[in-house]
Amino acid sequence: MECWGNPWHIIEMVHHGIHKAKGLSYVVKHLDIPRERIIAFGDENNDLEMIDYAGIGVAMGNAISPLKNIANDMTTSNNKDGIATLLMDRLHLNL
Repeated sequence: MECWGNPWHIIEMVHHGIHKAKGLSYVVKHLDIPRERIIAFGDENNDLEMIDYAGIGVAMGNAISPLKNIANDMTTSNNKDGIATLLMDRLHLNL
């Protein structure tokens, strides 16, 4: 059981050992994509394993400290288009 979220508290209950990295690993294997080509974005406790698993784990600007500590990169918050900002920079897009 994970508890997270501010200002509203969320309780997430899943079977022991199940997390977002498990789902991501399934997709990676199914589509034969190298892990180092995976970019994952997160901000809360339930993203820790996924950020650690991805080739490039990105912490949102509003992420919790433990997630920022393990991330390979950071971007602005989800309210400031952080995902779009990072992807446009990494993919050299000028829109």
